[in-house]
Amino acid sequence: MFYKTILIVTDKYVPSISGGAEISLYNMLEDMEHYDVRVVVAALTDGRHLVKKEFYQKRLVYRVPFVESWPIPLGGGKPREFLRLLKFFLRNFRRGNFKSLYRVSLASLIGRFWPSARGSLPLMDADYLLGSRTLGILKDIVQEVQPDVIHADNYRSIVLANNIGSEIPVLSYVRDNRFYCTQKNQATNIRGVICETCSNECVNGKFPSFIERQVAELMNESHRIRVDALSRSKKIVVTSEFLKRQIEGLGLNAEVVKIPNLIESFDDIEKIQKNIERSSVKEILCVGMIGHNKGQNIIVRLMDALAKEVGDFRLVIAGRGQMSEKLLEVAKSKGMLDRIHVTGFLSRDELYRCYSRCYCVVCPTVWPEPFGRVPFEAAASSKPIVAFAVGGLVENIVDGKTGFLVEPKNYKLLERALVRLLKDDDLAVKMGQTARAHLEEKFKLQKSSDDLLGQWKMLSVS
Repeated sequence: MFYKTILIVTDKYVPSISGGAEISLYNMLEDMEHYDVRVVVAALTDGRHLVKKEFYQKRLVYRVPFVESWPIPLGGGKPREFLRLLKFFLRNFRRGNFKSLYRVSLASLIGRFWPSARGSLPLMDADYLLGSRTLGILKDIVQEVQPDVIHADNYRSIVLANNIGSEIPVLSYVRDNRFYCTQKNQATNIRGVICETCSNECVNGKFPSFIERQVAELMNESHRIRVDALSRSKKIVVTSEFLKRQIEGLGLNAEVVKIPNLIESFDDIEKIQKNIERSSVKEILCVGMIGHNKGQNIIVRLMDALAKEVGDFRLVIAGRGQMSEKLLEVAKSKGMLDRIHVTGFLSRDELYRCYSRCYCVVCPTVWPEPFGRVPFEAAASSKPIVAFAVGGLVENIVDGKTGFLVEPKNYKLLERALVRLLKDDDLAVKMGQTARAHLEEKFKLQKSSDDLLGQWKMLSVS
């Protein structure tokens, strides 16, 4: 017999996942299977299909149509695109959102005359979230499910769930920087310098001044929408002390509680890695979506220096992204193409096998990582890690014991730390073992799933 019903609204859900946030949510729910709560999932799913209602691994899941891109594609003059644009405006005009015409026009203008800077245009929450058909669909699902608590997982779901207009209490689980930074990539840094406050300097110099002012105002508008949505939450949960400080700095009334992310169970990881030996070549593993934020370009540029110090080695970049080809070009220019392997997308099992084969892990992230799963995954695999001391990574690495934390942007220190691990095998093995023991002890104390369940139950009786 179920005690309460929890509706989880999430940006993605297995098997359609795109990052650590969705994996962490899934791991938490798997850890809760024996509890007396009924969990129903409403997952935002790419496309314009009708709602798909299914049971996935014995759990009721609504696949809710959601179009991630904004603004909608303009160009080509195709009848289908014109019809979509017309529906877009009609839907927004019915809600009194006449400014959508201005936003789309500005985006079209930037796309035409400053195409290289179009990525600076923020995702416009007023149009692609509050003005979406997804919001109406979620309202219908709430009516059908009649949950005791709505759990909104990550930015998009938080904005949508807190605008449904229901009296049902909402727990908002913040897992990234998007309530602080409205840039599409939530970089929270300007040309490598981490932002202490937001003054929209990231758009400076990209457009004429009159366009800059308008883009900055759009960024401010989206930020107001996000903070307003978050302020309606009955409870706010974050994954790290770094995010806790960030969200508490918004001055909201809701209590902010830290519940760290979970990775797969140690037993599951050991089964995956059984009989997988370390590579005969010294491998450095770098994990994550390939882009400027994750810093893979930094480690590729250090490859020739590493080769001089340690001799034969291989850099394995586990991930995908638009910068993949650029990384290979840089490696080729350094004569290092035979020492680099970019895997593309990997399943979780494949990723853990990569961890098992490597000698050490590098995390050259240049943005303030909101949490940072990679140190936990490396530790679970008994591997030491080298990372810049930014964001939540500082909380998940014990400098000098489970790995090395390096001053941000100090590439020479990053290189030295890697050289030390690659040349001193005893040190690398010892650090990896210490990291595993530290993580096991940390997870015993965390009990993330129990804590989350406790928060649900408190809200359901409040």
